[in-house]
Amino acid sequence: MPFLKLSDKARLASYREHEAQPEPTPAADAAQAVALESGRGRLVVVGDAAMLTSVLVRAGGVTTRFGMGRAGCDNKQLALNIMHWLSRRGE
Repeated sequence: MPFLKLSDKARLASYREHEAQPEPTPAADAAQAVALESGRGRLVVVGDAAMLTSVLVRAGGVTTRFGMGRAGCDNKQLALNIMHWLSRRGE
């Protein structure tokens, strides 16, 4: 079950070192994250590990936050929601 579906405007691109940049292809039916149940178990697969991390990058006297530490981003809540679903909290 996809829970972070990509928009109709999203594009997929694959980049490999020493190869020409391919043309991006439509990704309308793709998802950034999916949740699955199998037997008594549950699984969440996320296509971008940075969403569930908190990274500080310091360069030239400027600090930039990525992932859960970025202002205006719901990644922390996403991580909590995933953990609650996996642990069956509230059921």
